[in-house]
Amino acid sequence: MLFRLILLFTIVPLIELFFLMQLSEWMGIVPTIGLVLVTGVVGASLARQQGLKCWIDFRRRMSQGQLPTDLLLEGPMILAAALLLITPGVLTDAVGFALLIPPIRGAFRRELARRFDQATIHQTRGFRPSEPFSQEREEEGPRQARTSKTEIIDVKVITPEEDKKSTDKKKESDKNQD
Repeated sequence: MLFRLILLFTIVPLIELFFLMQLSEWMGIVPTIGLVLVTGVVGASLARQQGLKCWIDFRRRMSQGQLPTDLLLEGPMILAAALLLITPGVLTDAVGFALLIPPIRGAFRRELARRFDQATIHQTRGFRPSEPFSQEREEEGPRQARTSKTEIIDVKVITPEEDKKSTDKKKESDKNQD
């Protein structure tokens, strides 16, 4: 994993730099800088708009008692798209704009959900969860606890004053018994 991160943070910027240099030779330096600025501003505003929509949908579903598993993955993907779009570069902008297109983001979400399911299976040593991460439960209401027996525990809260009174009474009754 560390090796992949090192590659990501060294190779990708070098490739981006190469593409930006090629683009500036073809278009000129000022249009290239303008393109980087425009994609950053447009991308950030699109990401903000879609992120707000995702947040509103998330809150709506939660208030209706639904578990919005798809939005739990889409929100971070929109954030990643925004970060990619404000990063100068051609490849990062392409991936960032792709993540802002709902059908493409849906395909990424399904792939991520599949990988989460596989990781869960491997981490639990063969235990298969009854409900995979990717499965939506919109038609059901809030989840209820699934237990075969119900145990009720009665609890009484005792304040420090009541505790002192009860120990004083116990001492007094013990005195009377002697």
